[in-house]
Amino acid sequence: MTSATNRSGLHRAALTEALGAYGADFARWPDAAAAAEARRAVLAEPGFRAAFEAEKALDALLGGARAAVDRDVAADGARARIRANALALLRSDPLADLGWRRIAAALVLSVMVGSSYSLVFADSDVSEEDATLAIAALAWPEDFDTQ
Repeated sequence: MTSATNRSGLHRAALTEALGAYGADFARWPDAAAAAEARRAVLAEPGFRAAFEAEKALDALLGGARAAVDRDVAADGARARIRANALALLRSDPLADLGWRRIAAALVLSVMVGSSYSLVFADSDVSEEDATLAIAALAWPEDFDTQ
């Protein structure tokens, strides 16, 4: 067996493997050069042509099965049920559990303290961080962890 014959046999094996992986539709093949070579091999080699026809029949069979499943799912209303169940899990108001009175009080207190910060703490040694911690302790006394 010559090396050219050996290479063509190996090449045909690689094309046959790609045919099994990507199917008979050469447009779906990721390698355009391999797809072009496979097109030529379909016309030139009867063995590869038989593998191509078998793959084409398998693609048609799988396409028909997929279409039948799609029809069954659509007729059964499964898509609508899945969509309804998925949307039911979503909350209509994601901020519903927040304590609005507490947030409003904290904002009012922050505005009051922030606007009067320069008047109250202007001549003292209190840092901005300590003032912020004091505001937090006033707004959320049960959540404030003293050290």
